[in-house]
Amino acid sequence: MLAQPGVRIKACSDGRDWTSLFTSVQREMPFEGTFNASRDHLLVLHRDGPVQLESRYDRNGARRVVPAGAIHLISPGEEFGIHLTSSVETVHVYVRRSVLEEVALDTPRTVARPAHTSPAPLLRTMRSCAA
Repeated sequence: MLAQPGVRIKACSDGRDWTSLFTSVQREMPFEGTFNASRDHLLVLHRDGPVQLESRYDRNGARRVVPAGAIHLISPGEEFGIHLTSSVETVHVYVRRSVLEEVALDTPRTVARPAHTSPAPLLRTMRSCAA
């Protein structure tokens, strides 16, 4: 997505010797595209908005208005499509698959009922990556 015409990257983690993740902050202009499956997880934080977005996963489409502060998770191994109808500033955080695999090895195999937590810690982390 970052290679789309009109994307203006404001900051990124290139040159920081980070091996676990890659981050970038950019202004994305309207575009429509289909993207190949990745090995890594992608988190996208919308820093402003609202913006109308149509996403396509496994041939299923969803159109919605996305507010500022919304976070999308794009899972690895899935081709996906995006149609962005207006410009938006975003933070992209690509989390390397190897990191999640390592965490999974350290996770107990029995898990209690899922806990419902606030997205605030994730938002703080993503905002600090953009600083």
